[in-house]
Amino acid sequence: MLAEPLFLGLLAIRGAAQALSVYRYLRGGVLLVWWWDLLLQSRHLLTSPCLKQKSLAITHGITDLTPRFFR
Repeated sequence: MLAEPLFLGLLAIRGAAQALSVYRYLRGGVLLVWWWDLLLQSRHLLTSPCLKQKSLAITHGITDLTPRFFR
């Protein structure tokens, strides 16, 4: 169905990113690969659930974001 092409696409992208990391390591060293990996992983900061919760809270006028457990 749809899951198989999606999985193969994700696997291909992952493999391409790893190949690019090895290439960058051979050309520029550890610092360049570290920077590349930092940029790749920082995409998770843009789509984190915490940001979505904060934006929903702001639109509903909630100012206290402390969980009830800690109140």
